[in-house]
Amino acid sequence: MSLAKQETSLEKHVDEKNNGTSTSGVLYDSAIILEGHTRSVNTSKFNQDGSLIATGGSNNSIQLWKLPTENVNLNIASLNGHKRAVTSLCWLTDVLVSASADQSLGIWDTYTAQKLRKLVGHSSVINQVIGLNETSAASVADDGKMMMWDYREKHNIASIETGLPLLTACCQRGKNNNTIYLSGINPQIVAFDIRNLKQELWKFNSQLDTVTSLVTSPDGSTLAMRTFDGLVRTYNINRDPSKPPSLGSVLLGTPSGDHYCSIKACFSNNNVKVLSGSEDGTVIAWDHLSGSLLGKYQGHQDAVYEVDYHPKMDILLSCSADGTAIVRELWQ
Repeated sequence: MSLAKQETSLEKHVDEKNNGTSTSGVLYDSAIILEGHTRSVNTSKFNQDGSLIATGGSNNSIQLWKLPTENVNLNIASLNGHKRAVTSLCWLTDVLVSASADQSLGIWDTYTAQKLRKLVGHSSVINQVIGLNETSAASVADDGKMMMWDYREKHNIASIETGLPLLTACCQRGKNNNTIYLSGINPQIVAFDIRNLKQELWKFNSQLDTVTSLVTSPDGSTLAMRTFDGLVRTYNINRDPSKPPSLGSVLLGTPSGDHYCSIKACFSNNNVKVLSGSEDGTVIAWDHLSGSLLGKYQGHQDAVYEVDYHPKMDILLSCSADGTAIVRELWQ
């Protein structure tokens, strides 16, 4: 299945913004630009089967899109209700969960475009929300708290307080989906068993810069970490969850910026590639098994905040401070 051809290709869009400077050979005709936010797009996510895309921005709104594989109206709904920027999104089985700088989470019915519930508990900007299972999610915020939620409940069902701002979290996927990893301003990774949050499993002092992104591979074998200095590192997850991971690869090629953007990374659906946004507007891809740089994707005109990989196809989604999201097919 291929992305639809649009009247305005990505090459034409970039050429116009670059006053005619050619980018031929770098971008693809099958890359589609999603334009609907009036300010930066902070987060963008495929749903579980990859048929829908949600984007959240600094204009306080969430836009819903159909995957552009046929000539249809791509933008299908606008979800409004947050009072400040939408910072993070995650899909559960039946709902979309949003996190915001207004200190709340939103639960959305994407079929009716209605807000089902507002979840309140954090006292500062919520930086990320992640799915844990079909009905629950976890959020991390500048207040140093990780909170777990069941979207059917009004109040959080569990919490951890670390004392320092948390920027990112991820949950190990696979047969034993029980370990949650947390990090942020303090350059270390802390792991907990989500079934028992009273005692941490381990604390890994990386002695690196502030951690902006944690993500596990689909098979649950690898943890990737991105830091403010632009470096991405991978770690081999120990089979014994009580023991910290071991360093795998240091992935080079990301330019070091000076804006200190909280940029997110992702894995490809085949566990091989690691991809990250960057402050120079490119999306960077590596083979994390070998540590080799695979290439860079251009098209955005400002920092790329988040990337997400289609669950079934080689299609990449990226969003940027330039106010757009881009969906593109990747090389094999």
